[in-house]
Amino acid sequence: MRWAIRLFLWATVDEGTSRWWMKAAGIAIDEEHYRKVANAKDIDRRTYTKNG
Repeated sequence: MRWAIRLFLWATVDEGTSRWWMKAAGIAIDEEHYRKVANAKDIDRRTYTKNG
């Protein structure tokens, strides 16, 4: 019985940790995407805007 409780607690912590890492990875990917979009818009603005 004790081993079953330990296994359950380990699986719960492991699953929670996995979910946390997946969420962190998703946030990092989103931030990178937003940064790249902002950079692309800046490049477009500089490319297609006439200077003086």
